[in-house]
Amino acid sequence: MTTNEFISTFRHVMSEFRYLNEHFDEKDSSKITDYNTVFENWKRDMYRIRRNLIFDMHWATSSQFIAKNEILFDVRFQGKYLCEIKYRFDPKFVKTFAINIETALEVFTSIANEFDKIIETIDVHGKAQDDEKDPAFQNWKKRIYASHEGIAVDVHWKNMNEPVLGNTLYLSMMYRDDCLFEVNYVIQDESRPVNMDDDPILI
Repeated sequence: MTTNEFISTFRHVMSEFRYLNEHFDEKDSSKITDYNTVFENWKRDMYRIRRNLIFDMHWATSSQFIAKNEILFDVRFQGKYLCEIKYRFDPKFVKTFAINIETALEVFTSIANEFDKIIETIDVHGKAQDDEKDPAFQNWKKRIYASHEGIAVDVHWKNMNEPVLGNTLYLSMMYRDDCLFEVNYVIQDESRPVNMDDDPILI
């Protein structure tokens, strides 16, 4: 699955997730136990349709009422991709949720596609450097921050100061503290420099 395919799939999941939450959006008295039961049933239904994805969620605080809490919902694909969003049962948040997520996904797609070009310039015969010392990563980051608002990006290697060839490179992007996207790459030979790593993303 390519980055664009994963993000497209995540869009469909978000549509179903919003539909799930509509039942609770105006029920201030609902408890997290009520939501958890419905979510588990929804997750089983989703898994029947999309067996290659892993769905999970947890609550941000210990409050027992969903109106005073927020959900951290994430979708993973084989340890190669992770997208996590925050959801609050607040009328103002709900009103702009769909457009904010769509904006985030558009930004993530654009940045990831640009990052693919950066990877093509990596010297596969060199050693992994901290992104703060790598001019290619630094210049790329400057362009990202100049062209996108509300975005934070992080790039790091699995094994620092080790050979680039066979090493894993992690890209993490956060949009306005509400949506996180992570992807990893394993650097192969020059004829096929980029491939996805099957190890879990641990950023």
